[in-house]
Amino acid sequence: SDWRRVWQAMSRVSGLPEAASKGYSVVHTWEKAAPLEEEALSTLQKLSRVAATRPVPKHVKEEDRQEDEDGEEAATATGRDEPKGEDGDGKRSKGNALHDAQQFYRWFSELEAARTNETEGKYKEYASTLHGYRKSCDDILDHEKNAKLRLEQLEKQHKYVTETIRRIHNACENLVKDRSRLAEFAQAIRNKLEYFDDLEQVANKLQSTNVDVESDSFLSTVRKLDECITFIGDHPQYADSAAYVAKFRHLQFRALSSVRSYVTNGLKRAKQQVLEGLRKNGNLAAADGSETSLLYVRFKASAPELKSTMEEIEDRINLPEYSKLVTDCLSYYFDTRLTLIRPTVEERIHEFSEAKYLPSLLRSGFACLVQICQLEFQLFQHFFPRSADDPNNLLPLIEPVFTIMYDIARPLLIHVNDVDTLCELVEIVKGEVLDDQISRKGKPVSCLRSLVEATLSDVQERLTYRAQTYIKEEIGGFVPSLGELDYPELLYRNNQEASSSKEQQEENGVEIVEASESPVEIEEDSREDNIYPAVLLTVEFIPKIYYSLGSEIFAGLAQEAVEACTLSIGVASKKVSKTASILDGLLFQIRHLLILREQLAPFEASFSFVDKELDFSHMRDHLLKILNGEASMLTLSASNALFQLMSKGAPTVRERQKDSKRELEEQLKSVCEAYIMTVTKQMVEPMLSFVTKVSAVRSAGSNQEKPLREQAFASVEKLRTAVARSSEALASELEDIVKLTSVYLPNASTRAVLFQPVRSNIAEAHSQIAQLLESDYNEADARQVSLLSSEQLEQVMDLLG
Repeated sequence: SDWRRVWQAMSRVSGLPEAASKGYSVVHTWEKAAPLEEEALSTLQKLSRVAATRPVPKHVKEEDRQEDEDGEEAATATGRDEPKGEDGDGKRSKGNALHDAQQFYRWFSELEAARTNETEGKYKEYASTLHGYRKSCDDILDHEKNAKLRLEQLEKQHKYVTETIRRIHNACENLVKDRSRLAEFAQAIRNKLEYFDDLEQVANKLQSTNVDVESDSFLSTVRKLDECITFIGDHPQYADSAAYVAKFRHLQFRALSSVRSYVTNGLKRAKQQVLEGLRKNGNLAAADGSETSLLYVRFKASAPELKSTMEEIEDRINLPEYSKLVTDCLSYYFDTRLTLIRPTVEERIHEFSEAKYLPSLLRSGFACLVQICQLEFQLFQHFFPRSADDPNNLLPLIEPVFTIMYDIARPLLIHVNDVDTLCELVEIVKGEVLDDQISRKGKPVSCLRSLVEATLSDVQERLTYRAQTYIKEEIGGFVPSLGELDYPELLYRNNQEASSSKEQQEENGVEIVEASESPVEIEEDSREDNIYPAVLLTVEFIPKIYYSLGSEIFAGLAQEAVEACTLSIGVASKKVSKTASILDGLLFQIRHLLILREQLAPFEASFSFVDKELDFSHMRDHLLKILNGEASMLTLSASNALFQLMSKGAPTVRERQKDSKRELEEQLKSVCEAYIMTVTKQMVEPMLSFVTKVSAVRSAGSNQEKPLREQAFASVEKLRTAVARSSEALASELEDIVKLTSVYLPNASTRAVLFQPVRSNIAEAHSQIAQLLESDYNEADARQVSLLSSEQLEQVMDLLG
């Protein structure tokens, strides 16, 4: 519609038809140059028809109508008024018509300018108002700037006044600090000068002839000396400090010498009083028990003033001078006490040793030493409380007293060869003394622990040596008599005597307590007279050393004992096999190995240890090369024989783990297997030999075309003979073997463990023969062989349990 109105307006203006025609020609040319396709023309026509039939919206109608009315009014006004002519200002006069487009554009620009002027008027008015406001603001800013300048001047003046006041205040504070510092400095000088000024005062006190060590003034003087020496020693830069330190130390030495003399004189007086009391009472002191009162109570009462002095000295024991003084006092104290108690201790120890019985000597001697140590500690704690905090400080006194008993006991210990006595000594020293008396009484006697432990080590060392000798001579070197190897008659006789004794007790009405079942189940026949002496010695020896020696030493000795006992059992078993039978030898060995294993079971300690030995095989090889001339000792190179010997021929350490329990189990297992195979061969040896020959022939592959029953070694007659011999052995010998085994191993469960493999082997032999009869022989041959049926065999083997 806009273009339509423009086009109408342009049509009214003269000269526009030509322009319109030109515009039309342009459109026509464009249409020809870019014609629309049929599909686009069809779409355009459809849109034209839809637009023609669709009603115009109301608001569009109102706008078009208003625009038409405005256009008509403009046209009427234009037609009615005459165009104006142009004057010098470029305005068109009324009634002038627009003849061309240039006039139209000029007219249009005039209208635009007029409209712009009319529109910008209110903005110019608003701009002038803003210019007024801006000028007012500039005036305000000028006033504010002036006020700020004046304020800055005031701030500068205030800062100047404040800084002046602060400088005055700081100057006053500095004056006060200088005054305080100078006062403190003057006081410090006076304090430091006091240490130098005290020299004359202290010297006057110590140089007087009547120096009372017990007085408070003397102790304060000693403390002052310590302070002066410490202070001047810490400030060597002071004038004449070295001279003053030397003078103070000289005074300190004089003071400590006075203390040393005071303490030694006090101890001498106490010693003299005790000795006088002992001389007056004589032997009556020990009889009525007043000896302890003289040695301890009177000694304590004779020197009561020493306690406070020694407490004061011990408080400064961290200083070397005082430490030396305390050491000297302790040394003199120990010498004094040792002089008093040595005769009494020697007398008592000699009384204990008169019996020449070492266990009694150790028991009584240690009891006496524990009592003396406890009393001496109490006295020592009274005079030297700080030194008594460490009980080992009493060792210089207790060790000589202990040596009195040790010098008497040591020769007796060396001559003790009995293992039982040595074990008793270990029990006395370890159980009664260490674990009971010393542990129970605690700190007062704890200084004895190291001395008693040294004695225990000596006793255990002697016990270890004698135990090794015992194992070698008594167990490993045991030589049985003929009566001790008279098996099984020895068991028969002992069991018969035991049965007779039991019947007699039952007749007399004595209650008989049955022995409980042991781990190896030989309890019915575990009397000592039924056990091989070497085994009996071993099972009695091991518990003794178990509680007397350490675990490592016990493991080594137990391993040696078990190994020696096992070898002795093996040797005895061979002798029994020669005198009785092979089964007797095997059962003898099984019986005693079980007893030995039973006795080792309760011990939780390890029976294993590492055996170390040197291997000289490399050295031997190098020496052989040198002797054979293969290596020269004169070669100056790396191949020199001596160099090779030192570098590569050094002996090496070889370690071997030994476990006596495991070795015992392995030997017991091998003996049981030998017993099983011996019994099996004794019962079914002919049948096993026959089956072995058949297996050998079949594996060799010879005579495969010839039936087995027709071969010479496997004829029916030979098979019948083998089966008959085995059946005869089962019928006649099996019962004797069971009875013999029952004598050696009376427990049924133990026998069942051995007989079960025997039953299996016998049944397996009969099964193999039965298979051969079924596969390679006929029924007539089987009837002729007369192999036991499974029921008959089971009935025979019921003897095995």
